[in-house]
Amino acid sequence: TEGVVEIKSISREAGERTKIAVLSKDEKVDSVGACVGMRGSRVKSIVSELHGEKIDIVRYSSDIREYITAALSPAKISEIRLDKTGQRADIIVDDDQLSLAIGRHGQNVRLASKLIGWELNIRSKVVEAKEAAAPEPAKEEVPLTSLDGVGEKLAQALTEAGFTNLSLIAGSKIEDLTKVKGVGEKKAEKIIAQAQ
Repeated sequence: TEGVVEIKSISREAGERTKIAVLSKDEKVDSVGACVGMRGSRVKSIVSELHGEKIDIVRYSSDIREYITAALSPAKISEIRLDKTGQRADIIVDDDQLSLAIGRHGQNVRLASKLIGWELNIRSKVVEAKEAAAPEPAKEEVPLTSLDGVGEKLAQALTEAGFTNLSLIAGSKIEDLTKVKGVGEKKAEKIIAQAQ
């Protein structure tokens, strides 16, 4: 009510998971703790109202590296390589952290990407080491518009929803895509199949 804690950004997949970035205007106030409450009391009541939807409350930071690390929690990040011009980041994680960082059907990285507004690409150290030992020619990123039935407008809607590349679409569920305006079940199924 006093505006001490500010919500900087929210990304949500209704019924499944939400990420919220918060910031305190008073350095003495723990913004995340204030939202979570004593032993999780505040956030638990909201989770209960939303019938068990998972809620991740993360600390906003103007330092993009810190912000990315917080947004991808609970996964542990080993290295972050930034492309500030393109607002893209390559995130390197230990092999045992890969599935946690990406999340089920790409949900964790998709929500983190949407929360921050950057394209996040997660890679394991093992893959990184193999590619460094035997580098392959760089592959050009295939645009979303290469998919049948995906024009510029739909491609933009998909990108804004966190589906920034074909890999994320290929790992998603039909119900994930149908949340995007202009995508029905049949179209979602077709788009996923093509991306795969």
